[in-house]
Amino acid sequence: MKKLIDYFASKYDLLEAYWEGEKNHKILGTAIVLAFLLSLFVIQLNHWGVFPQPIAQYISYNYFVAIEFAFIILLFFEVLSLVFVLPHSVAGALGKQFEILSLILLRNSFKEFGEVPDISNIVNMQNVGLHI
Repeated sequence: MKKLIDYFASKYDLLEAYWEGEKNHKILGTAIVLAFLLSLFVIQLNHWGVFPQPIAQYISYNYFVAIEFAFIILLFFEVLSLVFVLPHSVAGALGKQFEILSLILLRNSFKEFGEVPDISNIVNMQNVGLHI
């Protein structure tokens, strides 16, 4: 039984070293930026009418959806990172949870900002400002 636990512990340590490594952080950051740019490009193609109607109805015309998509990917990776922080430190895990919560709130703010029909008149729209 001890050999089995040691085997899984060594695999977990290798996976954690890869996940928390500098190279992986660069890859994940690049992937998030590329996903954001690709989603912006797809939304712009939808504005230009490139996609047929059955496909275009599922693609948003709002550019803030691209920001929301990037935040969803970032949140997914941060939750996975929380798994690796939990065994090390309670304070580190609590800090990671606050980071995830702040990302969720920031994503919701962008979602609310995307609901504004006329951005030039946002100063007079106090309800939206309070939600953001």
